[in-house]
Amino acid sequence: MIQRVISIICLCALIAAIVIHINDARKIGILTQQILAGKSEEARQNREILRLKATSSQVAATSEPKTTDAAVRLRLPAVASTVNYEVMRNDPRYAPILHRTRLRDVERRYGLGIRQLHLSPESEDRLRELLASKLDAGTDARKLSQEQNLTTAETVAAVSRSTSEIESEIKAMIGPDGFATIESSDKLNAADMMVQREFGTDLVAKGVALTPPQQFAVDELYASSTDRLRFAPEDIDSETGLPRGWAGFLARLQTILTPPQYAQAQVSLAAQVKEIMYYRSLRGTQH
Repeated sequence: MIQRVISIICLCALIAAIVIHINDARKIGILTQQILAGKSEEARQNREILRLKATSSQVAATSEPKTTDAAVRLRLPAVASTVNYEVMRNDPRYAPILHRTRLRDVERRYGLGIRQLHLSPESEDRLRELLASKLDAGTDARKLSQEQNLTTAETVAAVSRSTSEIESEIKAMIGPDGFATIESSDKLNAADMMVQREFGTDLVAKGVALTPPQQFAVDELYASSTDRLRFAPEDIDSETGLPRGWAGFLARLQTILTPPQYAQAQVSLAAQVKEIMYYRSLRGTQH
């Protein structure tokens, strides 16, 4: 009897253990399903987040205006090598600025000649506008020539064709002689910059600056001295240390400069010759 009771108790304990094991397994299964479901939901949420980000990026890309090269140039008009002058001239924000810049160019290059013509204020203003248009036409022609990889000669011809009509209008207004005065003024202004660079600033530093009449005479001499364009190292003048073309230019300066000015001009030009020879020697060693 006692043995039967013990057997029944053991059987009940075993059944209870089995039930507990089954319940635990069920709980574990439910928990596992919950975890997997949670991970699946998390993955789904992550996918949704990525989708939303992608969608927002596409919306931003289509809603924001694209930045073109022209727009960049318009925001940075000081970058001369990439400026689209045609765009700027037609843009009300920049057209006045560009026009004022052109008029300053006209004054710098042609101002002396314009004043020598003694025109009325209205005619002078009209002439300045025509000269500004000529500069614009030349700039456009050079830009197109560069884009088409034209040679120097072809570029010069293109500029000449693009400015010929405006030049005809200028000649009709001030006559051939007046036009020649304007053109010579441009050359004199270019010569003046070179004179200042080569020895004019040194004369100022030494306290023997050129007077206005001297400056004009030196500029005219410089503009007409084509022989000074020749620079042959084997053609150096032993007395002055300058190429013979430069030496001839220096000799003609004696009729314009005072002795102290002449001496300083010779020193300045000789120093430039040494610099040119030095940099040429450097280029020779690099090849």
